[in-house]
Amino acid sequence: MKHSRSSMPIGVDGVLVGSWATKNIENAEDIKRVMDIGTGCGVIALIAAQRLPSASVTAIDIDKDSCEEAEENFCESEWQDRLTCINVSLQDYIAGNEIEKMDLIISNPPFFISGIDNPTTSRERARHEASLPLEELALCVSVLLKDNGRFGLILPHGEVEKLFISKALKHGLRLIRKSTVRGFSHKLPKRSLLLFSKGVEAGKCYEDEIVLEVKPGEPTEQYRELCNDLYLKF
Repeated sequence: MKHSRSSMPIGVDGVLVGSWATKNIENAEDIKRVMDIGTGCGVIALIAAQRLPSASVTAIDIDKDSCEEAEENFCESEWQDRLTCINVSLQDYIAGNEIEKMDLIISNPPFFISGIDNPTTSRERARHEASLPLEELALCVSVLLKDNGRFGLILPHGEVEKLFISKALKHGLRLIRKSTVRGFSHKLPKRSLLLFSKGVEAGKCYEDEIVLEVKPGEPTEQYRELCNDLYLKF
């Protein structure tokens, strides 16, 4: 995949959330419409197209270079007829389109809430919460999802994650699954993978943990199982 011009090149976070949100889905053939919010080079959208053969995937990004590169990657894939990329913000997408409800939405969203007051580079904008406030993300996802539709995303473990969970609940999105991510078993968690469902009654949230590496350069069996169909060598 090409990822030299994208504001968000291929990285662990994108591959993780794309893999996790599309792995072992019951009745995967019923997933017809998927959205990737903040697609960058298109890796999450491509994972969704590969894993969900009945789905049409819409990828959006506010960065023009990212969209152009994602389109190039889509055109070189075997799923190009089911992949579309649009250069638009999530807010403008909703305002300017007749809403087609989604079965599944996936995102590696911006989450740097402080630090850079006026992000200028495409990568700074892609990582900075000011471009897509968590409140607006929760609201827009709620508008776009079908009843019982799912929303998977990755966030820093801790305060940002807790803040988003509260905002999601406010907009009718209930947390149904959470995987805490550690780089190594002895390290503190760095990320959380969160899966929400729209309109479900309150119930138990399934929680587990993912450890990425046994030692530097050696993935755990758990990580291999999650991603092994996505890499030529892993």
